Amino acid sequence: MSKRKKSKGIRGYEVLGVFEVSEVLPFIEPEGSKKKRAYETSEGMFMVRMDSQRYHNFKDNGCGCVRCGLVGKSFKLERNGNFNPHFNLYGKDKQGHERMLTKDHIVPKSWGGQNHLDNYQPMCSKCNSHKGSAPPGPVVVVFETWDQFSENCEYAPEGWYPPPCERDEGPDFCDRKTCPRLKPNLDIPKLAELARSAKVIKS
Repeated sequence: MSKRKKSKGIRGYEVLGVFEVSEVLPFIEPEGSKKKRAYETSEGMFMVRMDSQRYHNFKDNGCGCVRCGLVGKSFKLERNGNFNPHFNLYGKDKQGHERMLTKDHIVPKSWGGQNHLDNYQPMCSKCNSHKGSAPPGPVVVVFETWDQFSENCEYAPEGWYPPPCERDEGPDFCDRKTCPRLKPNLDIPKLAELARSAKVIKS
């Protein structure tokens, strides 16, 4: 049980107590159950909802950042204003600076990534901020229209309709709507726009 006095965390949250990982993760509940568990601190007794997807992410995928390796060592029971208290996982970098561990979407939501455990990974707040909404590695776009194909596929020569594909080795080789190569000058906002209007697949 934590006896830490009330203080302000790195995000301005009110810190109610600090707990070992072993005092939190073994007691998480199935998603959607809304079950709570009592945790006592020097500030009193608090009922904490234990079915968070973040907790499941740390239990299933570990407490270390997948990019820099920073490991979460303790959970802080924190409260933001009048909201119910919740646990946040923290670790320290080599310089001794505290950093929060987050639930990162492997395939960003802007790319159609789902809020599901299969699409989560633990990542520290610094690495998550650097990652942003960058595409999840090589991307295959299944274009829904001829215009999308001709405008964005690197293999499609300009001025042709329907656009021939330089990969085409026969009438059955390329369906001309599925192409793994995008024009190299496409930036992230343009790719995100395509993700909303065409089917995007992580390769």
